Amino acid sequence: MNSSEEHNERIVRLLKKDAERRAYIREYMKEYRQKKKEETGISQKQYASKDDIKIRMRKIYYAKTVLSDVKNLFQE
Repeated sequence: MNSSEEHNERIVRLLKKDAERRAYIREYMKEYRQKKKEETGISQKQYASKDDIKIRMRKIYYAKTVLSDVKNLFQE
């Protein structure tokens, strides 16, 4: 076997190892999230309260409305 074939085999072996590790991590995290959801009843941690989200959405809505109004004001 020459060096290029050995190099190619090594690359294939490393790629397979990496793919197996990623698959293992993916499955582990899927099980972890499922277990946490069963324990807490919450699928993902919510960092902001619903009221905070509503306030931010209103601000965004008003900002978009103002920008749209200014844009339409200067159109001829």
